Amino acid sequence: MRVAKLAMIVNALALFAGLSPAAAEEPRYVPVAGTTATYRLLTTVALGGPAKTVGQLYRVTITASDGKTAEGTITPLALIYGCPVDDTSTDCRGASHYPGASRDGDMVTIPVPAEIAAKLAKLSKFVAHDFIRYTLMFPMPGPENDEEVDKPKIGDAPLYVLSSTIDCDDALTKGFLPLGVAAQVSLSCKNTSERSQSRLSVIKDGKSGEDTTMALSFVGREQIAVPAGDFAVAEVKYKSTATSGNGASVEGEWAIAENLGISVRSSVLVHFPNSQNTSHTTRELLKLGP
Repeated sequence: MRVAKLAMIVNALALFAGLSPAAAEEPRYVPVAGTTATYRLLTTVALGGPAKTVGQLYRVTITASDGKTAEGTITPLALIYGCPVDDTSTDCRGASHYPGASRDGDMVTIPVPAEIAAKLAKLSKFVAHDFIRYTLMFPMPGPENDEEVDKPKIGDAPLYVLSSTIDCDDALTKGFLPLGVAAQVSLSCKNTSERSQSRLSVIKDGKSGEDTTMALSFVGREQIAVPAGDFAVAEVKYKSTATSGNGASVEGEWAIAENLGISVRSSVLVHFPNSQNTSHTTRELLKLGP
């Protein structure tokens, strides 16, 4: 499977979180306005053959927050392709030829030109009610011509726009937040996703929705280190299953900096239905501030 097309498998649950330091004594679960934060997200997908890794760097900018809901924009900064030196796929043959591309071991980072990143950010949307419930619209950057390997460049238009919403019942705020008031809680959630403006023939526009049950467990508090620095965090693990019994099952965890209103590290493992196929996504905070 082509790396550019594989990027769509990145799980929306892991993609975004609110972001920002705040001088508040009470725990926060959304960030304050005026905050920017940069994340690195990597997804490894195993679909029966050799595993493939793909990822991105992106920045979230919070433009409004009332303490209960934060809103902002998402700016894609770079694409990351997992390309061992012996990988002869079209994506990997072209990856190092993008302007400004750099290699670190098997990972090639391809910067999104600033003017294109700014244009794509205008198509984005970010609304967070906490680290679980959100609505987002993310324009996925990609090659202008996915067959070009000698002089590839990032296209002005997104490969597609991915919209996702996770909405859960009030058991979260009534029985689980602030973190530590309960060890466990079970939520009824509705996950919806839509893909639009696709310019790839193999990735069609479409919309889907699914009812899920999410079991949350409060693990405890500790100090962790991520690229952005050291943080005191509360740890939450979760498992999500489709109420129909036919969908993917998801398990993961968040490390939440309660003085900031953000998740500074998270992971998601998705088990695709009726197969041994999986995707594993990790996300870490790289930087707070512009």
